[in-house]
Amino acid sequence: MKNIPEKYSTPFIDWKEIIPEAQILIDNFEKIKNEYSEVLKKYEEIPEYDKLDSHQGSLSNHDSKKWKTFVFKYHSGFNEKNCDMCPETSKLLKKLPVELAMFSIMEKGKKLFPHRGPSKHILRLHLGIDIPEKAKITVDKKDYFWKEKELVLFDDTYEHSVDNPNGLRGVLFMDIGRKHIPKKYIWIANLVGKQYFTDVNKKVEEKAKIL
Repeated sequence: MKNIPEKYSTPFIDWKEIIPEAQILIDNFEKIKNEYSEVLKKYEEIPEYDKLDSHQGSLSNHDSKKWKTFVFKYHSGFNEKNCDMCPETSKLLKKLPVELAMFSIMEKGKKLFPHRGPSKHILRLHLGIDIPEKAKITVDKKDYFWKEKELVLFDDTYEHSVDNPNGLRGVLFMDIGRKHIPKKYIWIANLVGKQYFTDVNKKVEEKAKIL
């Protein structure tokens, strides 16, 4: 944490200062949205987040509303089966320093109670794709209402929660490594989680065969 400049030790951070190359996502928004729409045609087969990542159980399935995820990358290599289904989106993601990337899809009425991420070594980036009215994320008691074709970058180690009251919400959900933290720290963090990430990716692979 000592390596992180004070101006970047905030809940929300200007993405243009950290990852300006993410502009390619906005420039190619229609391609991403079209592929997201194609994925939604197989909505019933898209796995719920906790079915892939068991650590998300208490967060993801505490109510009857579903949080589904279509994973491109989960702290390992890209899932080529899913990438083949969305060639334009995956091509863009492969140009960015993403540790994790997925379409995150929440049903109307879904809430995520306040929680925190485990490590300062990543930042979370969202691109709004399909956003119903009043869908928001609250980070450190500051509200952000998602907007289509807009990027937002935040530090998920601050307490954050989600409220999606009015319809199906879709964002492109990404984690990126902080550029101010030594790469060896990120390497160590990924090494510590290697078996866990391997297990999640096996489940992603199994679900990808169904889609």
